[in-house]
Amino acid sequence: LKKVDWISGSFMLMRKPFLFDKRLFLYAEDLDLCRSAGAVYYDDSVAAIHKGKWESRKSLRKTFWHARSYLQYFIKWGLR
Repeated sequence: LKKVDWISGSFMLMRKPFLFDKRLFLYAEDLDLCRSAGAVYYDDSVAAIHKGKWESRKSLRKTFWHARSYLQYFIKWGLR
C-alpha cells in the first residue's frame, strides 16, 4: 500500500461510509471524499479499467457542471 493524496473515484473501497457533498456533482467528488477521509492508500496489486469518455468536452452543459464542481470544491477547501 502506498499513501497518496487522492485517487480516482472510478474505483474506491472505503472502510466507513462517507457522504457525498451534493454541491460537487460530478468531477470533484472523488477529491472531496479523499480529503474528507484523511488518509488514502493506493494498492497497486489491484487493477480496474475506467472507460471514461471525458463527457464535458462534448457538451457545454457538462462543461458548466465540470467548472461548477471544481469551483465549489475550492470554495469548500480553499487552495491549501
